[in-house]
Amino acid sequence: MKSVNSEKENTLTTKLLIIRCGMEGLRSQSWRIPMISLLVKVFGTSHKIVVNQVNELALIYLREEKYKRAEPLLKRVLKSREISLNRNHPALAQSMNNLADVYQNTGEYEKAERLYLKTLKFRANALGANHPEVATTLNNLGLLYKTFGKITQAEALYLRSKNISEKVLGRNHPNVARTLNNLAMLYYDLEDYDKSEPLFVRALKIREKCDGAFHPNVAKVLNNLAVVYIARERYFQAEPLYRRARKINEIMLGQNHPLVAKTLTNLAELYRNMGHFKKADPLTKIALQINKKTRQEEKDFVKKQTHTFMYLKQPASF
Repeated sequence: MKSVNSEKENTLTTKLLIIRCGMEGLRSQSWRIPMISLLVKVFGTSHKIVVNQVNELALIYLREEKYKRAEPLLKRVLKSREISLNRNHPALAQSMNNLADVYQNTGEYEKAERLYLKTLKFRANALGANHPEVATTLNNLGLLYKTFGKITQAEALYLRSKNISEKVLGRNHPNVARTLNNLAMLYYDLEDYDKSEPLFVRALKIREKCDGAFHPNVAKVLNNLAVVYIARERYFQAEPLYRRARKINEIMLGQNHPLVAKTLTNLAELYRNMGHFKKADPLTKIALQINKKTRQEEKDFVKKQTHTFMYLKQPASF
């Protein structure tokens, strides 16, 4: 049993680590990695503080669409929380949802569906059928069913999610914008542009109001709305949206981020449709260079962090 003085020392150490990392940028994975290693030495792998910090690092990777990095971390967090938390604890359901997000984006759809359905059941039982977290799960499940080609089911889930979010959170909440964007994408895939376009426009207005004009979420909706304009051959309306999305992503995510490459590719394709091949080719070249560099960085990261996160391979949970 640890002494009171030992516990105080551990708490002080943790505070100092978090303050130091806060000074360097707490949301940066470059500082979270050494911080987690130090926390493990102080508390061991199973302490709640370690679990929460590993989870935060995984969420950074998830937001940056670095799914191979996020997956092993989220698995360990889920395993730990299954052992330590009550069956209806919100954090447990959130861990299942996060891991399902990874599986969905890496093409492991059956695993994703099982976790989403499990999350939905947990949240409905613990929070009630009209809770915002239930709406989130409905949205995610709808996205998965759209991937399966279950369009009718996906649409029903999106609409139910939207109705819950609007009722509980208000019509201009970011969660509403998220579902509007996904519903708009569904209608776009069905070539129902009359339904798709106004939903994207509304989602964009909400994102700009809630997240600010220079946020990656705004850039994503700009990209999507531009795609609709291209489908309707309104190229001159699409171009400024792509250019704005590129600027946002370069400023907020860095010039070598995969989302910058994606926007450059889209803009290059637009210029080709407009017959502006001299504008298109350099953008395609830059996008290819970014993607090549990203793949190499991913390989280097795996080699570098093999020893840093060796404890992840141990059977003990966090």
